[in-house]
Amino acid sequence: KASINCQNKFPEGISSCQLYLSSPTYRLVGKGKVHNTSGDLLHHRPLPDGHLKVSVDVVLDKDALLPIPDIVSETTLLRDAIGSFVAWPLDLIFIDDETPTKPASKDRGILRHNESVASQKK
Repeated sequence: KASINCQNKFPEGISSCQLYLSSPTYRLVGKGKVHNTSGDLLHHRPLPDGHLKVSVDVVLDKDALLPIPDIVSETTLLRDAIGSFVAWPLDLIFIDDETPTKPASKDRGILRHNESVASQKK
């Protein structure tokens, strides 16, 4: 029941996102997926207040530090967290609206659909 109002700006579930840092300068440092699900834990521990769990997919700044170092894996750099879950400040996560509309697999799905339509005509 202890939900933070800020989380309401994120769709429930898993969404593609852009990860920013504000120190030493405000910049885009990576891309990943934000996991906005109730009761979410990070390495069997509650998430810090004002943070959400994100999975890191792409690192754009190879020297970027994690906002909160991962004490389990002793990871401090964003580049070492690729494929892992980390806590990220809510105000530095931005949903990437364009990513879901451009998956390469969609094109193949359309081709398969066209092929099945063509085969139905025979």
